[in-house]
Parts: sequence; structure tokens; C-alpha cells
Amino acid sequence: MHHDREPERKKRDKALIEEIKRVWKENFCVYGVRKIWRQLNREGIKVARCTVERLMKHIGIQGVVRGRRCKTTVSNPKAVHHGDRIKKQLELNENMTLITCSGTIGKVSLVPRHWEHWSASQHIIRVVPANNDIAGYICVFLATDYGRELITRFTYGSVVDEIDNRHVFQIPFPLLKSADVQAEINHLALHANELRYQAYQVEQEALTVMNDEVLFT
Repeated sequence: MHHDREPERKKRDKALIEEIKRVWKENFCVYGVRKIWRQLNREGIKVARCTVERLMKHIGIQGVVRGRRCKTTVSNPKAVHHGDRIKKQLELNENMTLITCSGTIGKVSLVPRHWEHWSASQHIIRVVPANNDIAGYICVFLATDYGRELITRFTYGSVVDEIDNRHVFQIPFPLLKSADVQAEINHLALHANELRYQAYQVEQEALTVMNDEVLFT
């Protein structure tokens, strides 16, 4: 019986791994076990949370974690420390634009306030705006069909599609003749991002009530 079931489990694990990787990449590599598990079940893929946790550990992926200063056993002020690299290369700041650059290419998102100082993986390109007067407009432009074509035109890779920061650097950003229209687009994008943060706060409050006042265990 055991030998008959084992191939089926391996087959299901293989299929689930692909779905887990898909959801993880489609959400900018920030989803952890709980959110991936919920998303899979929302899509009709019935799977236990412990299974998602086991498979994520197996393939070596995890959700976003808050950046922490790393301690080394030997202090050397001239050495490049992991904490410095995380802060410089991986740390997220509000109103950055994120672009997926591996596998699923060209998905764009504006970093909300509750992602501030978190760290994301190397599968995301970060676009740092000069200031908030242009931050929302950049994200909106890149999220358009035209912007996506400009992002994906440099795609390379025989098995997994890839782009890198050199390609994004070559994308021309058109400035509108009407400064008022451009400013309105920017304002709406930043306002929507702020509402996203407020929705996150309400969600956290609801989860606290659920855990403290509703659930028994």
C-alpha cells in the first residue's frame, strides 16, 4: 500500500510546488506560508497549510521579512556586512515601484507603507523615484499595456524568462504635455496606495479581534 501511494504524493507535491512558486512570484515574492495557502484555496487548489509550509521549506523560499542588522563574529569596519547590503539592495521603501523580473515578468506594484523597511528577493527590480511628485505616475505608466511591452521586450532565457535592471534603465518614461493631468494621475496612484495601507490596518485589527475574542484556540 505504501509503495502504491508514494508516487501519487510525489506527483502531487511536484504540481503543488509549481503552484506555490507561481503564487509567490506573482505576488512579488513577499507572500509567506499563510497567504500562499489562502490564495491557493481561494483558487480551488485544496491543500493543507502544513503542506504548503513543508514544500516552501523544501524549495527554499519564504515570505518577506523585516530587514535586520546582521552581527558578525569579527568586526571589520571596512568589510561589506549583510545588513548593509540588505539595506542598500533589498530593502523596500514606500512608493518604490516593483517589477517582477524572473518567470512572471512585468507585474508592477507600488510599495505600500506597511512594506516599509521590509526586504524582498532578488527576483524583483526596484525603481526608485526621484520624489513623490513622480512616484505614482511611474508605476501607473509601467502598469499600462504599453509599459508592459517596454518591460518585456528585452526578455531572455531559454527555460525561465528573465530581465534585469539594465533593461529597465533603457525604458523611456514619457512626460505628459499637461502637467495637471500628470499630477492628477500621480495623486490618484499615491492616494490608492495610502488606502491600501489603511485597508491593511483594518485587516490586522480584524485578525486581532478574531484571535482574541472569537477563536477558542
